[in-house]
Order: sequence, then structure tokens, then C-alpha cells
Amino acid sequence: LAEVVVTGFQDVERKLFTGSSERLDFEDVKTPGLVDASRMLEGQAAGVTVDNVSGTFGTTPKIRIRGNTSINGDNQPLWVVDGVILEDLNNVNADDIMTGNANTLIASSIAGINPDDIQSFQVLKDASATALYGTRAKNGVIVITTKRGRSGKTVVNYSGNFSGRLRPTYRQFDILNSLEEMSIYRELYEKGIVDITTAVKARNYGSLGKMFVLLDASELKWGPGGTGSLNEEFLNKYETANTDWFDVLFPDFSILQQHSVSLTSGNESHNSYYSISYLNDEGQTVADKVKQFTGLVKNSFFFSKRFSIDLKLTGSYRDQRAPGTQNRDFDPITGRYQRDFDINPLSYALNTSRSVRVYDDNGDLEYFRRNFAPFNILRELELNYINIDVADVSTQADLNLNITDNLSIRSAVQGRYASTRREHIVHENSNQAEAYRANQTQYIQESNPFLFKDPDDPASQPKVILPEGGFNYLDESDLIYFYIRNSAELTADIGKRGKANVLAGQEIKFADRSARSADGLGVVYENGGVVN
Repeated sequence: LAEVVVTGFQDVERKLFTGSSERLDFEDVKTPGLVDASRMLEGQAAGVTVDNVSGTFGTTPKIRIRGNTSINGDNQPLWVVDGVILEDLNNVNADDIMTGNANTLIASSIAGINPDDIQSFQVLKDASATALYGTRAKNGVIVITTKRGRSGKTVVNYSGNFSGRLRPTYRQFDILNSLEEMSIYRELYEKGIVDITTAVKARNYGSLGKMFVLLDASELKWGPGGTGSLNEEFLNKYETANTDWFDVLFPDFSILQQHSVSLTSGNESHNSYYSISYLNDEGQTVADKVKQFTGLVKNSFFFSKRFSIDLKLTGSYRDQRAPGTQNRDFDPITGRYQRDFDINPLSYALNTSRSVRVYDDNGDLEYFRRNFAPFNILRELELNYINIDVADVSTQADLNLNITDNLSIRSAVQGRYASTRREHIVHENSNQAEAYRANQTQYIQESNPFLFKDPDDPASQPKVILPEGGFNYLDESDLIYFYIRNSAELTADIGKRGKANVLAGQEIKFADRSARSADGLGVVYENGGVVN
């Protein structure tokens, strides 16, 4: 194989292949700790770049072969596995990949392949691949060849991968500590930029805002200097807090383990390859985890030296939990992107004041304000999350007939069914749900963007449209895929120094995608997930 180029349609001698390609043996690119085969290509082939927009399992990395071919269109390469085009579970656009929206969590089909089942990668880099796969190959093609049985005695292999990840620390970032923050808050107060009137109207606030709100509610007294002086005794608790959000939201040492068992056997008339694998990722944060099971069965039958049939059956199942998230929106007025109710643990740790505490003096969760409603990140991650289930099964048959030494015929038939289910649960006690009910004061009523403003009655007060309950966003999709390919290849010598290779092929592909979505409003989870 080292002297041929595997295009998916044919195996061509390298000296006869006129395009640009590079072959990578899996053992040479295998990276301990990586369980997504697509991410292993980073830095392994010239002209191939891999940008991981998210560390969450299942997300689609941004892969480019020889740069971008389009400004706003799709720049992802085409994946081919054992000669058959691999359709993604969901269609995602370039914006989705760049932003890390939730649908990218279930878009990648490569994530369902056990890396230990891969024999090699073949990267087709230039436009010559379009002669085989059409315009979809304009961004390049990555051909994966999986392992197969070998003649000889039965061999059982076990591969175990245990990887540990340390949590990030503030030493890696230039971020103020709580003492430095509080000195800035005092300066803002002294200059009149922040005071009790701005705090009670604020959409979000931390320790200083909480002090002003308690003063406004007469639950706290002003400092020794009388009205207008800060309550230093109250602020000192937060000034010395110096909360380490990485310690709160990231385990000290998270374990990722993958186990794979394979069996290889064969003789002159038949060989087999069987494998199963189990992946358990505890998650780099306290809010995400994933389990995945995969299986592969390959059997090859050699009826004669010129005729053989390959049969293949694959399956995978993934159970995953991730923090609740919404797609980001573009604000045409400011020209900025924004994402409401963003509770990504890394983003929160980098952008949240360290003077904000997780627990109060009694050891209970302490709440501050976000979106005009009470907020605690640990409580929110418990009440706002996404459950993901992905099942993928396919069967394939390949027929190989060598009519003569120079003329061969190949046929491939594949049937595949994949089902994905993504359920975003937003509990009634979560900050996201409570934000739609926040109307404590007239100012908050007028400022809260999550209240309904009647366009036909601009003088009316904004109204609460979610008096109780939370949300349930359910997205399901199915992929039914059939693929048939027939090809004939003729190789002939031309004199003593020439050689010709002619390939003719026919391909039929059928892909039926169906999607269902349901949005539940006012769902009361404490009553069994019903709507009162």
C-alpha cells in the first residue's frame, strides 16, 4: 500500500497518479488522549490545518486543505471511508463551525469511528479529486481505510488509553484578583460612575451591586460615615474571597479512558476482523461528560484468485451531556455577535469577577444578579443542560472481480441509518427561566428584554409571558443513506516505457434527511415535566 494512492475508487500506483496526495499511516499520527480521528491530522500533512473551535466531544473541527476555497461557503473536505462517501449526521454551515453552536455537537460522523480501527489516511489535496467525486471534492478529500483480517493464526489485541487533564489556572491568564477588583469598584463609586441608583437598575451585578440592593431594601446599613459611605465590613468578605472559578468549574484531574478489543483471523479462503470499543470521558468541566460504544465487523471471502466479496457492519452509540447553550445572534446595530444565557464554564471562569462568591457565610449557594434574575453558576449548570443521544449503524458489501490481469470490476453497496436526539432542558428554577419572569420594579419591567412588549399598545407595561415553568427544546433527526458504485479499470502497457490506466465508473447516491423539533414552554419539571 505504501506505493499506491488510495482514492476510494481505485488503488493507483503513485507514479501513475498525477494529483497531489499524501498518505499517513495511523500508527504514525496516533495521538494519545485524542479520541476523534479528525483531530489527529493536525500538523501531520503539509497544507492541512485543523482548528479545534471547541474541546467538547463530537464537535466538528475546522479543517482546511490548502486554504479556503470560499469566503462564506463550505470549506470542509469530503470524507470517504472504505470507498464510500461519509455523510455528516447534520448539515452545518461555516458560521456554525466558527461559532460552536449546539448543532455542531452532533454534526460530525467521524466522531463515531473508533480510531483503533483505522489503518491509514490518504489526503487528496488538489482539484483532481473532483474528477472522481464532483464539486463536493473542491475542498479536498480525506480517504480513510479501516483495518481488515489477515491470514494466519487468530490474534486478539487490546488497546487501553487513559488520559488525564489538569484544570487551567489563573497563572495562565492576566486577570485581576478580588482585591484589585474592589479597589477599582471603590474608584468607580467615588467618581459617581456606580452608585445605588445604577445598581438597583442593573441587568447584572456582583458584590458591590448586591450591597447597594441590600441597602435599598433596608436589609443592610451604610458604613460608619453615614449615608453614602460604603459598608466596608460587608465588602471585605468579597474583597478577600478571590474565588478560583477554575477550581469551582473544573475538576483537578479529569480522566478520559478508551478501551478497544479486536480479533483478527483468516485463511486462504476467508479472513475476519472484529472490534468493539468503549469510551468514557468524565469531562474537562463539571458540566459535560460522554460515553460511546462502537463495533465493527469485517469479513472477506476469496472464492478464487480473481473473485472476492467484502462484507462490513459498523455501529456506534453515544450518550452525552453538555452545558445548556443557545445559538449566537448578530446585532446589526452594533455589528457584534452575542449569545444570551451563556454558561460555558471556560467563558464564565475567564469573564466573571473573582470577588463573586460561590457560597455564602452559611455554606449555602450565594446568588447574585444576571438577566435581572438570581444567578449561581453551579445551580445553573445543574438546571440548564443538553442531553445528546446518537445512534449510527451501516452495512456495506464490496465485490471485486479481476476478469484479466489488466481488467477489473468493482462494486460497492452501502446502507446506513443514523438517528440523533438533542434535548435542551431548562428547569423552571434556572436563571434562564426566571429571567422571563423578572419584573420586580417598574424600571426592570421596562428594561427586561425577555418580557413581552405589545407593539399595538406602546403605552402598556411589558408583560410576563412565562408565569411558571421552564423550557424544553427537543430536536431529532434521522438520516437514511444508500450508496451504489460500479467501476471498471483497465491497465495497459504502451510499448516498453509507457503505461495507460483508464477508469470508468457509475455512482448512485440517495440521502433522505428528516428533522423534527418541538419547543415546550411552561414545562414544570418538578411536577413530572407537565405544563399546568
